[in-house]
Amino acid sequence: MIDKQLPVHEWIAVFGFIAILIALGSLSLYREDSIILGQNDQISVRVTGEVENPGYHFVKPGTTLDELNLIVQPKLDAVPCKITQNDTLQEGQIIRYKSPFVTVNIRGAVTKPGSIKLKLGTQLRESLDKIAISPDADLSKVQYREIKRNQQTITIPKKKDT
Repeated sequence: MIDKQLPVHEWIAVFGFIAILIALGSLSLYREDSIILGQNDQISVRVTGEVENPGYHFVKPGTTLDELNLIVQPKLDAVPCKITQNDTLQEGQIIRYKSPFVTVNIRGAVTKPGSIKLKLGTQLRESLDKIAISPDADLSKVQYREIKRNQQTITIPKKKDT
């Protein structure tokens, strides 16, 4: 009489083969579902920076930056970097919104030390009217450099007593 039972190692091979077939079948179903559900008629863009709704957003191909702005809601004065309002968005594109204004800390020979908001790239000379300079300030020693970063500290030197 012939033994009709499979040894354990053969059963393991059979179950392994079945598991592989199920896994391959589910992958092809997933791809078909995404086509059927219409997920391929959207593109993904990532939005970072000064917006109310950062993260990944799915939009239709051909969507413009103006349309995306309605979704992400840029914060006051924030502008996107390296893209214009009429450009259409591309799959996988990363869009960073940045404020053109920075906070500058003023100290030294001023009557009201503290912070002021200036446009990035402004020369300090152009902003002296926003700073309450004290009478003992030595403006000849001020470095009239360009404002290049947020939270930059500028010290207005005092006149030396002679």
